[in-house]
Amino acid sequence: MKLGRMLLFACIGWLAGALIMIFLAFVVSPAVMGRPHSIQDPLDRIVLGMALLGMTPGALAGGVVGGRMIHEGDGRSQLLMAALIGLVAAIPFGCFGFWLLGW
Repeated sequence: MKLGRMLLFACIGWLAGALIMIFLAFVVSPAVMGRPHSIQDPLDRIVLGMALLGMTPGALAGGVVGGRMIHEGDGRSQLLMAALIGLVAAIPFGCFGFWLLGW
């Protein structure tokens, strides 16, 4: 497999993981915990950045693995699988980061 395709799958996995972490931070967490978070608060930005940094290895690896899982069909199915596996791999790391940092 070419390096360019693997980097594309890794970036797609990271993007999906980052989007789910932002969704968890600003939609799910305030609904469950009752404390709204704001992107204007510097402390909230630091915690979100640290959680994104913590989920990066899982999302990158999940994107590469997800892109390699499907070799049949077109390229869209590979990109979709890279996003899905990257998202699933990022959630535990990001949630652990949120918990560790007291979000």
